[in-house]
Amino acid sequence: MKTGDQISDFTTGVDAFEFLNSQFGFGTFTGVATEGTNFFSQADFDGTNSGAAPGHAHFVFDSNAETPYFDDDSATDGYQVVASVQSGGSVAAGDIEIINSGSL
Repeated sequence: MKTGDQISDFTTGVDAFEFLNSQFGFGTFTGVATEGTNFFSQADFDGTNSGAAPGHAHFVFDSNAETPYFDDDSATDGYQVVASVQSGGSVAAGDIEIINSGSL
């Protein structure tokens, strides 16, 4: 599913997405996302197949859709498209930064 804003020049390891911890269910956590904990790569993501533990907020990058998603609970349908990156683009765990309001 490609919807939302289209980013035509995202470079993994150089560019980043920043999200406010309190608005995305990450409590007091700050820092970059961690693969297998709060970031997952899943081709053909459908809202429930990320591999994340139920009830935990996380991000998912679907390489087939070239789209990063936010999902607040892998046990239930429903997620939010963050954006779509260009053809052949990729988003890695280190490209997702969780910040607190004091960082704004």
